[in-house]
Amino acid sequence: LRDRCKSAALPNVHLLLLILNKDLKLYFTRSPAVGENFTYWCKYNQTLSNCTKFICKGEDPSICTPLVSTRDPNRNKRFWMNDNKKKKNITMTVREVTADDSGTYWCGAESTNEHQSNRFFNRLSLTVGEPCYFII
Repeated sequence: LRDRCKSAALPNVHLLLLILNKDLKLYFTRSPAVGENFTYWCKYNQTLSNCTKFICKGEDPSICTPLVSTRDPNRNKRFWMNDNKKKKNITMTVREVTADDSGTYWCGAESTNEHQSNRFFNRLSLTVGEPCYFII
């Protein structure tokens, strides 16, 4: 009875602790025009070479929306990804960007340890603008 009372007295508390990898040194802002193809690359640490890499979108990397990964590179027809293990970087291309593509993107690697979160090594802030035209 005493154990049951103890657990009943304690509220259910969920704590989310997000520790960004010490390798997260890069933060970039880019502004392509609507309709352009946009290519971006993320460099990663050698220790992540054999991990599945991914790109996701959202302000909070712990709940960002997955877009494409090295495990499933054809998941999204507008987003393409390539992992160059020799150069230790992944390249992301977004075809024909739209204003809806504006936002925060994360490059990350899936953790192989169920007790550790994914590792994020790059953050990109993308603002898609209207194309500029010059009349001569």
